[in-house]
Amino acid sequence: MTLLQPKIKNRILIIAASQDDKMHNLKETKKISGLLENSEYLDLKTSEKMDSPLVITEIRNYIKKMEII
Repeated sequence: MTLLQPKIKNRILIIAASQDDKMHNLKETKKISGLLENSEYLDLKTSEKMDSPLVITEIRNYIKKMEII
């Protein structure tokens, strides 16, 4: 990770479902987010929310915010 981290310059939105995601380690996900300079961590809490229109709304909000910066 540390070898690639300085090469990643893009803005990154990391979306998690911390309450019920069994595939991804929450500590590792937060660690990766912290290591990537231009990343933002968003926790939607549940997989149900990850599969809902809410995730689209959050992605759109992130894109709009990036257009301002």
